[in-house]
Amino acid sequence: MNNKSTDPALFVTEGDIDGSNAHRLLTGLMPLIEQHRHVVIDMRNTTSITSKGLAALLDAVKLAGDRRLEIRHASNDVAELLELTGFARLIDLGRQQR
Repeated sequence: MNNKSTDPALFVTEGDIDGSNAHRLLTGLMPLIEQHRHVVIDMRNTTSITSKGLAALLDAVKLAGDRRLEIRHASNDVAELLELTGFARLIDLGRQQR
């Protein structure tokens, strides 16, 4: 029996995502990914993301498997970094939402 919610879950990030807090990105996303088929990450208040943040995001993608992860409202700088590093192939960047 599949008891995952079909309603999207919302996870909001703020500030810089770097080595000092990247673990919180993954630990915050884990229960949402486990309980929902679609998780939206709202990055409107995220100013930057480092390689540690990208690594945590990649771990979330792996955990999600066939579930849908979507990033909305990323700044142009963050969205460009996600595109350059190939995350656009792994996560819906919600271009219409920027």
